[in-house]
Amino acid sequence: MFSSDDWQVYSPSSLITPLQEQQHTRLVLSYYQKALVKDKRALYYLQQVRGLNKPSLIKQFSLGFSDRTLVSQLPQKGTFENESIKGLLQRNGLLKINGHEAFRGMLIFPTFDEENNFIGAYGRRISKYGRKECDFYYAVTDEDDCFYHHEVLHAHERIVLCLSPLEVVTLWALGVKNAVSPLLIRDFSESHVERLVNAGTTLVDIAFGNTPFAQKWYGLVNQMLLEANLQTNKVQFAVGEDINSTFVKSRQLTALQQQFSFSGKLDA
Repeated sequence: MFSSDDWQVYSPSSLITPLQEQQHTRLVLSYYQKALVKDKRALYYLQQVRGLNKPSLIKQFSLGFSDRTLVSQLPQKGTFENESIKGLLQRNGLLKINGHEAFRGMLIFPTFDEENNFIGAYGRRISKYGRKECDFYYAVTDEDDCFYHHEVLHAHERIVLCLSPLEVVTLWALGVKNAVSPLLIRDFSESHVERLVNAGTTLVDIAFGNTPFAQKWYGLVNQMLLEANLQTNKVQFAVGEDINSTFVKSRQLTALQQQFSFSGKLDA
């Protein structure tokens, strides 16, 4: 994966700059992106199970996949360079304290700030099964108000709020560009609401699906938005369906929009 020269340039083993740290992280994310492209299981999940078969999606959102091979690409174990690089990756959340990849077995949805610096990532496991201690959803970020696809906030007064980055990418594939989500819905807070207000948002279409879990969060989030004097609209779905499941079954923008109470009014 990396040549010795790469590690000399990007290694945190000396006093590297924040820019060099970001370059190093980008190198890792690029590795994950290449792993996704060549992994048949991950591509099947993305393209067939989730219906996201536009080739441009992977590049557009820097999507990746942790196939558990990253650690084997690091410099020799036990060396100062290896420990320094592991330390950097642990600080930004890509490696856990035990040295294992944080997103192993998961599709990775990284997110970046206005300067294109890595600020966090969301992971979705591609397997339906796993050990009891395995997370099917995982996220890392140091920001209390982190939104996935946040760059659209200042471009639209009407925002579609989704449960997760997977739904945001699904809407983008359908031409809906004004969707955002927290990395994990359980982390949605007053800080997120404040960020929406400060961005000039006036109307939030809450597209949380029609499941008990989604409806619980709809009630909580809707109340928070209304208390901030934001107008809200509840997106209607068939029982048991959400954005992605509806998309997979319809495969058509018009068919999906018919499930939405604001059909024909999307700010896309």
